[in-house]
Amino acid sequence: MKYIFLKIMVAMIIFLTIFSVFFNVVHAAGVTEDDLKIFPGSDESDTDEGNRVKTVLGEILNIVRIAGFGIALIILIVIGIKYMMSSAGERADIKKYAITYLIGILVFFGATGIVDILQNFAP
Repeated sequence: MKYIFLKIMVAMIIFLTIFSVFFNVVHAAGVTEDDLKIFPGSDESDTDEGNRVKTVLGEILNIVRIAGFGIALIILIVIGIKYMMSSAGERADIKKYAITYLIGILVFFGATGIVDILQNFAP
């Protein structure tokens, strides 16, 4: 069981590393504002509306990420205190909960990272 979990974690790290290498954002120098318009001749209000929606969604994502980090930190402290105060028999049960907690945190931060990447690619 331990080795399967380790293999899955190594595979996820390799995948995320390769994914981040191929999808780096490059900021070009010398690009004018007219070059950034999606449709030539489009109205300025269309791009402003899209920027406002993107900004609001970005703020919501940041709030969710900060709240998730805070909750994760509080739960980690609670699990740590329980582990320190427990007897040897109870520590095995706490380790099971800690592994479940770790998987949940990885899924949460992975999901917010993927949403952040999709937001950066959205026009």
